[in-house]
Amino acid sequence: MKKIVFVMVFTALSATVFGQFTFGVKAGYNTSLGFNKDWKFDASNLNIKSDLGHGFQAGIFMRIGNRWYAQPELYYNMTRTDYKIKLSDIENIDRAVTLSTVDLPIMVGYKIFDKDNFNMRVMLGPKFRFDAGSFAKNSEEMEDWKEVAKKAQIGLTAGIGFDFWFMTLDLRYDLVDRLYTTSLKDNKINVNPINAFNISLGWKIIEYDKNKNKKKYKNKNNND
Repeated sequence: MKKIVFVMVFTALSATVFGQFTFGVKAGYNTSLGFNKDWKFDASNLNIKSDLGHGFQAGIFMRIGNRWYAQPELYYNMTRTDYKIKLSDIENIDRAVTLSTVDLPIMVGYKIFDKDNFNMRVMLGPKFRFDAGSFAKNSEEMEDWKEVAKKAQIGLTAGIGFDFWFMTLDLRYDLVDRLYTTSLKDNKINVNPINAFNISLGWKIIEYDKNKNKKKYKNKNNND
């Protein structure tokens, strides 16, 4: 994690030399899509239903470039999802999964519409996720039920964004592998990736544009 922070700081310092650079903080809400599907193992029937997962995220972001730009981010994410598990030979079991992760999306974007105080952007890129204390809890013990938490994952994130003066608003769709690998009688259950949506609002703390500074300097000399 220290290496990641070092790379982001180094990138920020380098960006001030080559062009436009923005640094800010962000926070937002995220939700994951549920599923309803049957799995059959031997003579047993397993049914799992999940509600929408809900959570929040908070962290920092950088933007490097102008019309085309790179945007690495680093933020903490927490999401809770509740499940209903039903086997033919036992009663319903409640299961709660709380994801606590550090996320590092690295996106490439393009400004479709770009003015001084407003722009509209699209973005796409990989998303790296690192476990930061996630846990799952069942209301009852289940035989032959095994869970293994991964330390890291990789996924894909895409979305659209808007800038209003010093504020930035992003709407995104994430496709990320599940943190927990769950199996019953050595058969994997949750093999599908997580489909999640998130909305975040950011505040630009630092915004540096080398080209604009040059223009201001030239205009000042001309006036003199």
